[in-house]
Amino acid sequence: MIKHKVSIGRMALTPLVIFLVHSLSSTTGTAWHRLLHRCICAVWFDRVIVTGSLPKEGPLLLVSCHRNGAVDGFLLHSVHPRLEFMIAGRLVRQWWLRVFFSGIPVERPQDGKADNSGSMAQCLQYLQHGGALCVFPEGTSSLGPHHLPFHSGAARLALAFEEATGRLPQIVPVGLHYEDPGHFRSRVEVTIGEPLEVSSEGRRLVALKNAINTGLLTVGTNFEDALHQEIAERAASHTNGSRYHRLKAWEGSVPAELSSRWQRLRHGSREMVAEAPRSPLPLLLAPLALPGYLLNAPVFMAAHVIARRLAAGPNVVALWKILAGSAAAALWMPLALAGSVWAWGPKGAVAYAISTVLAVRSRNPLRAAWRKLRWLLASPAERKQIREIRALLTQPNHA
Repeated sequence: MIKHKVSIGRMALTPLVIFLVHSLSSTTGTAWHRLLHRCICAVWFDRVIVTGSLPKEGPLLLVSCHRNGAVDGFLLHSVHPRLEFMIAGRLVRQWWLRVFFSGIPVERPQDGKADNSGSMAQCLQYLQHGGALCVFPEGTSSLGPHHLPFHSGAARLALAFEEATGRLPQIVPVGLHYEDPGHFRSRVEVTIGEPLEVSSEGRRLVALKNAINTGLLTVGTNFEDALHQEIAERAASHTNGSRYHRLKAWEGSVPAELSSRWQRLRHGSREMVAEAPRSPLPLLLAPLALPGYLLNAPVFMAAHVIARRLAAGPNVVALWKILAGSAAAALWMPLALAGSVWAWGPKGAVAYAISTVLAVRSRNPLRAAWRKLRWLLASPAERKQIREIRALLTQPNHA
């Protein structure tokens, strides 16, 4: 009887082992990566808003702004599971990295120069078979006020496809607009542009590169400097509607009076410019979410500490939090669940699961409650200053 049970267990585990070995032996995307990236985005983001749509069939070359490190890839893969990515080779060299990352590897100049002709040929073949390929023309990510220079790789790939097939793939630009890139349970808007129209005049490669650059500038945002960007992003969080359109409205300039007042406002007060919640519900949710945070404290602490130590810049903070949090959750949560069952039986497991979900789901209400509390503790003079800035942020020429 025992041998029979063991053989059944082995039969059940065999397909799972084969699935995982296949997933980790290939650099390109598999069902594992599609599932993992969708789960990561469902947990990490409070809401993913997609404006526009992508073609469901045919060769597609997606050119995307690059803002938040590899999290951009997780996000786009969850939005369009058919996508394959051109990815930095260093991210798929080791098997444990391939647990999270997938794509056609290319070597970037900053990682060591190499011949990418084989990778380009693989990308071309993938498109010729009707695939959907995502390229980040900036090459690396940045959360700064400007786009980084756009490289010509995507344009060269489109030209090679046209020379091989006599037509261009559908080329679609995408912009990514994060509410708070490094924070858990923030929101993001994915702006999908119209398929690009390429001029038939002049050199073909130049025309393709110009079309791609123009498309990315249209779906992305550019500001004069960090101060301009900070004001625009606070304004976008303060008013309702599409975040992309709110940011675009602030691209031109910042009124001198607003800029002057903003610079005089202390950093802590700038976070209170977003409206504090009028409802007491966020404050009431705090006690309900506390058990979930306490029971899963090792997961939250691991994500926070490792991101602070290893993140080389703000554009990879979210990535390190996700990697560290995922690894910690995989180790801690089964132990916590088993401990709950051992201590309180099935009811303990249910209580642990509910408290964990509440901790995750209440993250934004708790942050709103913290803003409310800070607003209540602020001095009358500080409140007046913030109200005046709020009024300037909603002026008709920008709101």
